[in-house]
Amino acid sequence: MLAARWFYLKLLELGGLLAALAYGLIALFVTIEVAIRNLGIGSMLWLTEVIEYSLFVATFVAAPWVLNKAAHVRVDLLPLALPARGRRVLECVVDSLGFTISLFFCWYGVGVAYDAYDTSIVVYNQLAVPEWWLFLPVPFAGALLAIEFVLRFVRSLTISVPEGARGPQDGF
Repeated sequence: MLAARWFYLKLLELGGLLAALAYGLIALFVTIEVAIRNLGIGSMLWLTEVIEYSLFVATFVAAPWVLNKAAHVRVDLLPLALPARGRRVLECVVDSLGFTISLFFCWYGVGVAYDAYDTSIVVYNQLAVPEWWLFLPVPFAGALLAIEFVLRFVRSLTISVPEGARGPQDGF
C-alpha cells in the first residue's frame, strides 16, 4: 500500500513539475519571440500553436496535483456559515460531485482520444499534430482527479474538522 501511495504522489508531482516546466518555457519563448520580432529578425510562426497546446496539457496534468495540495480556488462563504458537521457533509457532497465529474472526464476523454486515433485525425495549422495526442491528458487527469476526490472524501470522514477550519486541508 505504501508503494502505491508513493507512486501515486510521484505521479502527481510529475504532473505539477511538467506544468511548471511548460509555463516557464512559455514565458521564456514568448519573451524570445517578442525580442526577435522587435529586432526585425523574424518570427516563430509555430509558437502560438505550441503555447495553445501547452496551456491545455499543463492545465490538465497539473489539476490533480493542485487538488492534492488543496491549492485550488475555494469559495468558503457557505462552509464557514455551517457548523462542523454541516461542513463535513458539504465536503463529502462536493467530493462526490467532483469524483463523478472526474470519472466523466476520464470516460469521455478516452472515447474522444480513441475516436481521434481510430480516424487518424490530424490537426493542421503551423504544425501537423495527431489529435489524439492532444486528448491524452484528459483521461489521465480525470483518473487522477477521481482518485484524489475519493481520498478527500475518506479524509472528510476520518479527520475531525475544528470550528473555524475550512475543511480537511486548509490549503493556502
